[in-house]
Amino acid sequence: MHAITLIDDHDDGLRLTCRGEIDLTTAPALERSVLTALDASRTRLVLDATQVTFLDSSGLRTLMVIAARCEEAGIEFDLRASDPVRLVFGALGVPLPGSPAPSADVRRRA
Repeated sequence: MHAITLIDDHDDGLRLTCRGEIDLTTAPALERSVLTALDASRTRLVLDATQVTFLDSSGLRTLMVIAARCEEAGIEFDLRASDPVRLVFGALGVPLPGSPAPSADVRRRA
């Protein structure tokens, strides 16, 4: 199954919905779609990945690139992640983009 992206403009932001797998074959198209759609007039990007069933290292890299570009442009990035996406980020100890980093107390308990 391939990642399907649906781009929907709203106010000053952009909402992107991904479904299926974000992997070596689909990640480049996702990255191109998002980065092409972002421009200076945007203030927010919502990436709804709640229907993503698989994320590999290529997909992780793509999400991190998107987060970095948003930060560079001053665009708020809101990643809404499925359990498989959360699992990959969690296994690597990487906070989800758009989420606050865990405090030292939380890291010690883990």
